Amino acid sequence: MGLHLDDYHDAVIEKISTDMPWLTSVDNYPEQLGKLDTPCAFFGVVDWDRASDQRMTGELSIELSCQLLIVFGQEGEVSSKAVRNASMFASIKIDENRFGLNAEPAQFVSAEPWAFDPDLDQYVVWAVNFRHEIEVGEDQFDLVPDFLPTDVNVAQAPKNGADHLDDYEQLENE
Repeated sequence: MGLHLDDYHDAVIEKISTDMPWLTSVDNYPEQLGKLDTPCAFFGVVDWDRASDQRMTGELSIELSCQLLIVFGQEGEVSSKAVRNASMFASIKIDENRFGLNAEPAQFVSAEPWAFDPDLDQYVVWAVNFRHEIEVGEDQFDLVPDFLPTDVNVAQAPKNGADHLDDYEQLENE
């Protein structure tokens, strides 16, 4: 069954919190920032595109563009180096991670200094960017509960198809 974006956020945040216990918190990017207890991280889905391969289950395969912001307080050179080391660690942990979901593994894309929010000017922030292919919507095969064929019938071409149902032979289950 396809994922809901809230479920995706929860799974990623839970896995990052577990894999990086030195972070004081991991959360969705907030609407308003107050004083932060650092080091911390914010996760968000920036945008998404249609995946090149579609599974033909009725679900839509999409590639999420995701971003994990690693935030450290500004305590001189130590913080600048520490946030880079933390971002490198996060890059390794994110790459090929499924976050406990039935999805393709995530793919690390890049990590870079991030300075796009004036509320974070007093912190040292790096963005770890990754892509992750997931399925959204309803899997049409989930709508038919416990479908298991009970009979197997065979026919030889050209005497097959809907016009030749009487030409099929049922295989016996032994």
